[in-house]
Amino acid sequence: MSDLDKNNSHLVFPYQPILASDGANWKNIQFAHFRQPPREIPEYVSPWHTICLNVGKPVRLEQVVDGQKKIVDSVPGDLAIYPAYTSQQFSWDKEAEFFNLFLSPSFLATIGYDVFGSDRLELIPHLATLFDPLVGQIGFALKTSLEIDGTNSHLYADSIAHALVVHL
Repeated sequence: MSDLDKNNSHLVFPYQPILASDGANWKNIQFAHFRQPPREIPEYVSPWHTICLNVGKPVRLEQVVDGQKKIVDSVPGDLAIYPAYTSQQFSWDKEAEFFNLFLSPSFLATIGYDVFGSDRLELIPHLATLFDPLVGQIGFALKTSLEIDGTNSHLYADSIAHALVVHL
């Protein structure tokens, strides 16, 4: 079973990722680049924390996360944060292109303990439009690393994962 299969969120999409970190031996972070038609995604629960970055055109996104509903007009560069083990449901009105960065909850706890002295680091769902250029650059850096170096990119991906968690 691949790392993304353990995640299961990509299984609800009609098209497989354009690019994914499956087989790249990444341990604490996974990457998937999607382009999907207008779609309603039924409720699911992901065992990974997910950061979703809009890398396509503007799209109207309806989200229901842990019972909290929010409709946003997402533009390129916007991101959203979806914590692990929360119910999630989505729909969008036109083709959507996005990166999903998946972080292991145990990795977040380890970094929390190492950096902040507590393993109780928590990601809060962020459903409104959020713009963070550093997170955007991290997404594109992971994509480029995967395209260029594939299976030899695990050390780079792990380093980037550390920086991302500390930044968040």
